[in-house]
Amino acid sequence: MPQIRIPPVLRTEAGGNRSVAVDAATVREALDALVGEYPALDGRILADGALPTFLNVFVDGEDVRLLAGLDTELREGSTVLLLPAVAGGSDSATILLENAKRPRPRQLARPRPRCLTKLAPG
Repeated sequence: MPQIRIPPVLRTEAGGNRSVAVDAATVREALDALVGEYPALDGRILADGALPTFLNVFVDGEDVRLLAGLDTELREGSTVLLLPAVAGGSDSATILLENAKRPRPRQLARPRPRCLTKLAPG
């Protein structure tokens, strides 16, 4: 029976489970079974019958978007990994723009170093 591994960010909606066994032949059937068992996952796992752009799904280490998508077949013992995209922190583009608008102190002209050459005795 295929197993769906639930990431920590979705475990609350999945009853705290780290993994859920499903009876399914394809990724779509597996995700439908998961949402059927845990309706709170609806919209986070499937959005209008498709994978949300922020959710990556892997079957035995392979990205389903590079395989047959939701129609990717599952084998007995397959592992389906749900991996939400991670975002957060500071918006570096905004910070760069804010820093670019800030007035910069004028750089003081530095004297050029003198080129000292050794004069030949003579």
